Amino acid sequence: MNADEIIEQYTAGERDFSGTDLSGTNLSGINLQRVGLWRANLSHTNLTGANLSGADLFGANLNEANLSRAVLCGANLSEADLSRSILHGANLRATLYNEATQFPSNFNPAKAGAYLIAPHGVLADANLSGVDLSKANLTGANLSRADLWKIILKDASLREANLTRACLIRADLEGADLSGASLKESNLLGASLLLANLHS
Repeated sequence: MNADEIIEQYTAGERDFSGTDLSGTNLSGINLQRVGLWRANLSHTNLTGANLSGADLFGANLNEANLSRAVLCGANLSEADLSRSILHGANLRATLYNEATQFPSNFNPAKAGAYLIAPHGVLADANLSGVDLSKANLTGANLSRADLWKIILKDASLREANLTRACLIRADLEGADLSGASLKESNLLGASLLLANLHS
């Protein structure tokens, strides 16, 4: 698949490009907001100045991709391989990553404003509204004062997590483990707690 084909499909409303092989493709300046690129092969791809905000890049191969000046705000980079990618000037504010994500050795994702989704992660005051974190392990994480409006945390582990004063309006917490979690002054208006474990 080449750049013209992707643009044509995106313009037609297609948003799921999961597993697609785009290695070596020139996608500089492309707008692919909120697309699904789950486990896509983007190695050696030119994504200079591309808009990938909100994109799902879970498990994607971005090894040696050029992401200079790319916008990755709110994108999901969990388990993605960016170990040799070029991130000069890239915007990773509120980008999600986990302990399996590989970044270049000289790159600090936390300093770039990205959020680590992991046990005991520090996500105080984070804006994760509308993000899908189904089955995420956030045991003992600090989510105090976080904006979790319409977040999806189905079957997630939030054991002993700090959710003090968090906004959980219309959050999907079905099947979530909230045992021992602090929900003091949190707003759960319209939240779904079906089969959630709220025992201390």
